[in-house]
Amino acid sequence: MDHLQSNIFIAGQRLNDLTGYSGIEALKKDIEEQEELVRTTRSDVQKAKEAYTSAIAQRSASQREVNELLQRKHAWSGQDLERFTSLYRSDHANEQAEAATQEALTTAERKAEEATAKLGASILARYHEEQIWSDKIRRMSTW
Repeated sequence: MDHLQSNIFIAGQRLNDLTGYSGIEALKKDIEEQEELVRTTRSDVQKAKEAYTSAIAQRSASQREVNELLQRKHAWSGQDLERFTSLYRSDHANEQAEAATQEALTTAERKAEEATAKLGASILARYHEEQIWSDKIRRMSTW
């Protein structure tokens, strides 16, 4: 029984090879991999957006506090001066963090767009190959 099943499997593979359906199966697998890549890159974009939004919020909060301190500069205590100095120093780090997360977001969006474009091209190639295969089968069946 196992021998018969293996012969039927081999015959099916040979028929798929002759008709070109093996290529379509390879394209299906490629599309599945591309779909997973698109899901992953979209997730990366979402995470990068969250990081960028967080960096902007942190820098904005810091700048807002600096502005509040500057508005009452004439009444500063020693603690206010220390806080202003600390915030002023951290502003550069916050600015760099914002720029880095913005760059990461841009890179993630570019990768997501590339993955989506490649997925579209793969789907189009599969459709084209299936049309060719269908035409071949139709011609063979009319003989």
